[in-house]
Amino acid sequence: IREFQELPDNKDYVILIPGGFKPPTGGHYHMIKHYEKIPQIRKVFVVTGPKPREGVTIEQSKQIFDIYGGFSDKVEFITAPDKTPLTTCYELVKNSDFTNQFPNASFSIGAGDKGGDPKRIRDFVKYFEQRPQLTNANLTAYHPAPSCEVDACPASASRMRKAFREGDWELFKKL
Repeated sequence: IREFQELPDNKDYVILIPGGFKPPTGGHYHMIKHYEKIPQIRKVFVVTGPKPREGVTIEQSKQIFDIYGGFSDKVEFITAPDKTPLTTCYELVKNSDFTNQFPNASFSIGAGDKGGDPKRIRDFVKYFEQRPQLTNANLTAYHPAPSCEVDACPASASRMRKAFREGDWELFKKL
């Protein structure tokens, strides 16, 4: 599939960001804020799994996001009813009741630019390009958000949980 292209300014986009966010790192917050502040992005859906991770619940994650500064009404949280938050993103785009709420918008997965995350965005578009009968939605591989690094490594919830378990409060605070 083609690489990320320059996207026209006169289009609207809906970004679906799947993840656990348990706990949300500063990197997660900045990624969502990155998409939130782009005028062409009409809506950002943060799709989270319902199960706690190492004792961190979805309610606690939302409280942590609020501590970081919260989001505008442009950002909406959805609890994934499927096996994974990514599966829910695919199912949402297949659902015309969902996609028809955003006429003329293009849909994309949102992710950071670390590791395999950009590939996840391209794979989402490729999946529907190969199966056009599954959706009435327009799909676009929207550019990934710049990732945050902490101590020369990408910020991640698993690093944050590990720092908590090990009592590494300096790293925990940085994340």
